[in-house]
Amino acid sequence: MLVNRTPAAAQKPEIRLQHALREFETMLTKDQRQIYNTRVRSGRPPSMEDVFETMSEIDRESQKERGIHKCVGPRLKKVLEACQRFAAIGDVRIGGSQNLIACGVWSAVRLSLQMSVGNGAFFDKLSILIMEIGRTAPINEEIGLLVPDSPELQSLIAEYMLRVVCICKEMVKMTNCSLSRFTSSISGFDATFGQLSDEVKTIGHVIEKQIALLSAKTNL
Repeated sequence: MLVNRTPAAAQKPEIRLQHALREFETMLTKDQRQIYNTRVRSGRPPSMEDVFETMSEIDRESQKERGIHKCVGPRLKKVLEACQRFAAIGDVRIGGSQNLIACGVWSAVRLSLQMSVGNGAFFDKLSILIMEIGRTAPINEEIGLLVPDSPELQSLIAEYMLRVVCICKEMVKMTNCSLSRFTSSISGFDATFGQLSDEVKTIGHVIEKQIALLSAKTNL
């Protein structure tokens, strides 16, 4: 069951996603905000090449910061790919200012990962959580064909990406906080991310079923 987290839940998910992205931006430092806005306003949706480049970048940073030759990039692949697909169909009616919203989600995820990668134990737990979320990530190849004619699927994808951005907000909050607060936050990792993780997985399953239903109707 999905939980309505605030009274604003009565708003359309596309609107709540826009609000979440604005909140994410306000949590960034000046330099972080500049990087984020530059990427969002580039007008170029990410490709699969960007997914693999981001994975490689995270691995390089992880090895440089921690001196550990362990590949964590593959843990992130499916969620990154889901965000990439969302950005790729951003021009196909997923709410107002579609492309900026879709590219905003991709940019938020990428920047949050880059900010978090140097935080050892936290990033280990985070990358495992993202890997588990990725098991139900909406990366079906048919999704781009089905979205334009399905308002319900559009809303479900927006709900999914809204939770992803909420996870990014928590990542930024933990990364930018003081050392004492960060240490305290590590111990409360499950309490911070557990419900959001469960909601993302649930919505992913619902999207999968909706795609199967729409595909079956299309093939009749």
